[in-house]
Amino acid sequence: MDDDTQVMVVCFTQAYTARKFLDVLLRDDGVVWEDVWYDGEWPDTTTMKRGSTIRSESGIIVSTRWYPKRMREVVEHEYSIAEMGWELPQPMLGWAKAFRRGPNLPRTIEEDVGGTRARERRERKASTPRKAAPAGYVHVSDVALSMGIEAKEARVALRKIFAGEKPAYGWWFDPKGLDDLKKKIKGAMR
Repeated sequence: MDDDTQVMVVCFTQAYTARKFLDVLLRDDGVVWEDVWYDGEWPDTTTMKRGSTIRSESGIIVSTRWYPKRMREVVEHEYSIAEMGWELPQPMLGWAKAFRRGPNLPRTIEEDVGGTRARERRERKASTPRKAAPAGYVHVSDVALSMGIEAKEARVALRKIFAGEKPAYGWWFDPKGLDDLKKKIKGAMR
């Protein structure tokens, strides 16, 4: 597209498979062939590749840098009966549809609400000093092992118990309160 926020590279071995991809990507858009100059990137001098780039009416640009004849072959390919029945598989079908819809990215910091929230959480977490657990405290993985459950299950239960907030020492607990803690974990797992 005329937007530098998305680029995709897809390789094909057969003209008909590449054409099926283009059918999904371009839909019914008309295309215009463009001549593109490539310079300074390869040992040879400035060269122009004719017929290596198309631009659709919706602004999608499809290009091959090295095989202009193959590009024209793909765009002008007519399907055989067998090829007509072949369907573009996933994930390529999804890639083409997603690219066609365009980037789903925030354009400004104000639009990037999710990124802003995540950044604020990271900053808050980094600014909060971690307290080291006192000597002798037991980690939740050891508690889970003694209960015969996975540590992940125990942490899920603890998140319910502590309403999503970690205790003062994270997942380290005083050995004196382990019996009570195990009861709470069992209760939260029900």
